[in-house]
Amino acid sequence: MTCSKHKKHISFWLIFLFLSILGMNGISFMHAYRLTHFVGEGETTKRPEDLTLYEKFTVLLTGVKVPKPRNRITPEQYGYTYTAVTHLGADKLETPVWEISAPQAQYTLILFHGFSSNKGDLLPLAKMFLRHHPSIKLFLNICPFSFYVMGFEVPSSPMTSGNARIS
Repeated sequence: MTCSKHKKHISFWLIFLFLSILGMNGISFMHAYRLTHFVGEGETTKRPEDLTLYEKFTVLLTGVKVPKPRNRITPEQYGYTYTAVTHLGADKLETPVWEISAPQAQYTLILFHGFSSNKGDLLPLAKMFLRHHPSIKLFLNICPFSFYVMGFEVPSSPMTSGNARIS
């Protein structure tokens, strides 16, 4: 192999490597974007078995569409009285919590939902704990250091509980 053919060969592979890395970064960016930017209701990606080959390839390159989770049920619909409380985190962001209290509770159980879920999806689990352990004071909470975009605004007021202001 001559020197110019060797340089062309190396140039080809360097360009190929650069474009491959650029492409992988583009795909990673699209997946990260889809996981951090919710779509409207009804725009969700179909189940994998319902996708055509072209749609599967498109999802592989661009990521899945995740609709913004909404609380459609409350503890009241499960027969529990609750208090809607807002906790102020160390980063000064408020997180809404449903507090379901049992009389003379000795323990507190804090539940955190997953990525494309919401507090309402934790109610069946809460019901199971309250049915088997009626003395537990149960909080249904959104993890304060994770998904701040999960269905609530980022207000600037101090922590509130009902009409009372807590400093």
